[in-house]
Amino acid sequence: MNCGSCSGVMLPVYGQSHHHCHGCNTYNFSADIDQTEEPITPTGKKTGFKCPRCQVTLEVGILADEVQVCFCENCRGYVIDNDTFGSFARHHRDSYTGADDRPKPIDPEQLDKIQSCPACLQKMEAHPYYGPGSVVIDSCIRCKLVWLDHGEFTRIVRAPGQRAGRRFG
Repeated sequence: MNCGSCSGVMLPVYGQSHHHCHGCNTYNFSADIDQTEEPITPTGKKTGFKCPRCQVTLEVGILADEVQVCFCENCRGYVIDNDTFGSFARHHRDSYTGADDRPKPIDPEQLDKIQSCPACLQKMEAHPYYGPGSVVIDSCIRCKLVWLDHGEFTRIVRAPGQRAGRRFG
């Protein structure tokens, strides 16, 4: 697949269903942002923060009609408060009734990525999410924020493991 912006090669993003052009930093998604498994409804408000991946201005949006996030329209990553993320993930894992996804190993390159917190501009810590899903998330311990790349939350929700009201195994 070639990039529509620069004709460069669009490569699949590891463990995801979208593609990325490293030449011009363009992403290709199969659905609009409000029609994905992690639907974000844009509010039309810009923030003063920059995307740690793309360096474009983040926008305010509502994730899954429930929580406010600051998201990047280009890469569809978003920043969410750490406490909100924890309760949001538990709620969505517990209410998910579909089939569990087969776990994918963590991409070791994700552990080496360096990006800055959109709020304080200090280096975020890249680490495995300490719950189900084999996902590397980025956290700012100073601001208590979590950066999730597009599709990572879905991998957490659909990961095998125990859920409230459903037996594991």
